[in-house]
Amino acid sequence: MVALLLIVLTGFAALTIDAGVAYTQSRNDQDVADAAALAASYWIFSQASPTSTTIAGAYTAASDVNTLDCRNASCPLTLNFYTGSQYTPGNPPTVNTPQCSATSSSSSCLGTTYIGTGSTMIAYVGATINATATNYFASGTQPFAVNNQAVAQVSATGSTQGSSSPNPTVACEVCIFHDVTSNGSQNSLNAAGGSIDIGGYVFFNSSNDTIKTATGSGYGIVIDGLDQYNSGSVYSNGSSNLIEADGILDIDGGSNYAIYFNSSNDEVETNTGTKSNINISGSVHLNGGTISPSQYGTAATPAFSDPLAGIGTPAYTDSKGNTFSAPSYSPVSGDTIWTNHGSWTYPYSPSCPSSETLSPGIYTTIQNTACSNATINFQPGLYVLDGTGSEQGLFINSGTTTLSGSGATFYFTCNSGGNPAACGTYNYNSSTGKGSCASTSNGAQFYNNAAVTLNLAGGSDSNDILFFADRCNSSDVMYVNSSGLTASSGYPSGTLYAYSGTVFMNASTNAIPSPMLIGWLYYNTSSSTLGTTSGSIAIGGASSPVVGGLVQ
Repeated sequence: MVALLLIVLTGFAALTIDAGVAYTQSRNDQDVADAAALAASYWIFSQASPTSTTIAGAYTAASDVNTLDCRNASCPLTLNFYTGSQYTPGNPPTVNTPQCSATSSSSSCLGTTYIGTGSTMIAYVGATINATATNYFASGTQPFAVNNQAVAQVSATGSTQGSSSPNPTVACEVCIFHDVTSNGSQNSLNAAGGSIDIGGYVFFNSSNDTIKTATGSGYGIVIDGLDQYNSGSVYSNGSSNLIEADGILDIDGGSNYAIYFNSSNDEVETNTGTKSNINISGSVHLNGGTISPSQYGTAATPAFSDPLAGIGTPAYTDSKGNTFSAPSYSPVSGDTIWTNHGSWTYPYSPSCPSSETLSPGIYTTIQNTACSNATINFQPGLYVLDGTGSEQGLFINSGTTTLSGSGATFYFTCNSGGNPAACGTYNYNSSTGKGSCASTSNGAQFYNNAAVTLNLAGGSDSNDILFFADRCNSSDVMYVNSSGLTASSGYPSGTLYAYSGTVFMNASTNAIPSPMLIGWLYYNTSSSTLGTTSGSIAIGGASSPVVGGLVQ
């Protein structure tokens, strides 16, 4: 019996060895494909000026990963570059012919394909490893194919960074979907970590206001003029106001005024001094002001889109495995983590403690109305402010208060029937990548009426959101009053996203998180700075781009 069974056992051993070898190689090849696709997508995302050279660099990055991580004799690599219309995620995904397919560093597509904008922009990179494995026992040691594939998305919206693009959509450190209004003098909006994109108008109601990007940054300013003030995309009611871009400068007035200077010494300029880097479409009324360089293009500027239009609202998973996302944040009976804390007030009786620590969950309000030198520590997680109470949301009315914590996301939404609810109807079109609110309402906000220090870092997910307002929340989502916002070095860190909301600045110091993507920016005072004189956003700074290279 042993002799007879030994034949059977030897056969199973042979099958096990063959299957094990094939599985090991397949797993290695899948790891290589995953890493190669990620390396290529990181490379494309990190490039300031997307061109055909970017494609070649992406292939080189993927090939470096292939060489480093391949554990077999060879791992033949094919890299496919897809636009958003050529690859649609799903189960299964929809895959069409790629924009470019490269099998070696000399492939023709690496030097001819241009990574464009909009529908022609490379949104996904696919890596395929077509290797062979050997049967040591079956079929007379014949090799057989092992095919492994991976697809990585270039960014959350399938867009690339672009400092020299006339329509940057991801690298904007400041994205304002509507208007910038300065109702005082010597107000400043400066950015060094990315471009400034303004969908509507810029209105200077006094003198010596500035909007600029830092010298040497290479970043530009785009003003689309979809909204206009007195039929102007840039309207200056005073003197010595300045719009200055280190890179490109585009101002579109359509059939109306692109620029209307109502006084003298106003200036619009690009530091490059190159006429190809300045484009002004529409009528120009200088009245003693200047444009530099004086020769410029006149083509229409495409409107930029919300780069976060398609990302999901912040989600939370409770101790029972239930996943919540807006607007369904109601706790489940028996859960020991995700709770509705109601209205929380910093304790002041019998005396004010030096610090308090809060846990994630639903809050009607989080407020400090009586204690100075107070610190509120936020544990990592999601804080849903539901927009009810006498002071909605995060309300600080006593100084000095420090808000501290890492890995926290604050979601400002509305309330219905005692539970968090959407502030309006948001419609997202996945085919165009654009969204809009059919209706809006006022919801929770961050109201600061004291000296507040923001030592906060946003959530650890890929979006790194610190403050996320419901897309249809039309409140002054950040109302900065009194002594303003300050921060220690490196904070606040994370994105401020308020598609329909306003940042209302009524104080001189404003450590606003960045990148900042908001509906409106309103200065209601003078000498208010969003940013520093060197150009960088106050404290925050945009996330550093990934430098192309190896991913192991």
